[in-house]
Amino acid sequence: MKLKSWTYLGLAGALGLSTLLPMSAASAAPTAAGEVSAAASYCPKSVAHRGGEGDVTNANENSMGAFIRGANIGVDVMETDVWFTKDKAPVIMHDETLDRTTDGTGKVSDYTWAYLRKNVRLNNGERIPSLRQALEYFAFRDLPSFIEYKDADDPTLFKIYRDTLEKYGKDAWGAGFSTEFINWMHKNDKKRDLMWFGLRSGSIPISTKPSDVPKGAQPGLINILLSKETVAEFVAAGLKMNVWFNTATKGDNPTGTPGIPGDKGWEAMTGTGVHWMSTDYPDEYKEWTLKTNLCTSRPAKQSTEDCLTLPGKMKRGMTYTILPRGCESSAAKPISVKVGADPATATVLKRQGSTLLKVKNAGGKISLRYKAPKRVWTTANGNSWDSYTAFAMTETYNVKGSGGTPANG
Repeated sequence: MKLKSWTYLGLAGALGLSTLLPMSAASAAPTAAGEVSAAASYCPKSVAHRGGEGDVTNANENSMGAFIRGANIGVDVMETDVWFTKDKAPVIMHDETLDRTTDGTGKVSDYTWAYLRKNVRLNNGERIPSLRQALEYFAFRDLPSFIEYKDADDPTLFKIYRDTLEKYGKDAWGAGFSTEFINWMHKNDKKRDLMWFGLRSGSIPISTKPSDVPKGAQPGLINILLSKETVAEFVAAGLKMNVWFNTATKGDNPTGTPGIPGDKGWEAMTGTGVHWMSTDYPDEYKEWTLKTNLCTSRPAKQSTEDCLTLPGKMKRGMTYTILPRGCESSAAKPISVKVGADPATATVLKRQGSTLLKVKNAGGKISLRYKAPKRVWTTANGNSWDSYTAFAMTETYNVKGSGGTPANG
């Protein structure tokens, strides 16, 4: 799926999102991601639980604002939750009801999607996101996601969920507690990565063994059920472990909660073979990885683009779109282009915000040099890190021949 650009105007002012302004270009190679020695071990990947917006009472949980913030921090994976409306539209919501996180009341399934969009707001004032909207944003940011299915064990809803992930997702994992759901997903979507959150007694997680994990899934288990020995059992079984933390006991921190047996923090789970840490505090987790000697903090994410569709070759007398309007890197930074060409060979045009290149009748060499800046995340106490590298790319053409239809003009 090609995503030309992403614009979320409702949050642009509130979150200080970058405006699309021309920027200087350079022909330098992309900034290399940090390297560690072969003996070093990276800290477990960060998973932004419900968007990573702090306590479950926080007004921003499972909002586009949370997702944008988490992406800008540089989290490795986004986690969110799905329920279905009365007309079977999949929407982003942790609870079955609207009461805790919106200004509405009742079950999500009591209302149509059109009604919710028009009449209900999250506690931070935003509209409720659809699953499609969230998936499209995660895809634009090149961000894997764990999409937790929370509704009834209904194959009709399973199919809608799966089809939405297939159509709009990019590295979107099927996820949930329901073994029936995970088994259905594996049977009907064998290529889909799956994350299963363990056994429960009612709503309470209970001890889970490697043999309990459904076929085709990886285990995501709460920290209070785990020890180094139990993690080792899952690792020995060839499974990748995702540890999530219980906000009720406040164990989502380096050391866990003193006086609460079994409540282990990030330190106890590091070095055990854990692959992911699901946290409500991805910025604090990142800060901890920068100073701990237990593991090596992961480097900045490599910036990519998914909005440039360049011609394979250029011909005289043709016009090409070389930079679409609103084109951004996966760091959500505007991409600029600098054209290197003799004036007799080509000229730059602007049309409705897009940059075009008109190739003249004289042959010659044309170079297109693209650039977007890196992204730096800075916390309230002044700590900062590069969450995305800079983006740079160069394309070179030797103009020959004439006529024909341009690849994208």
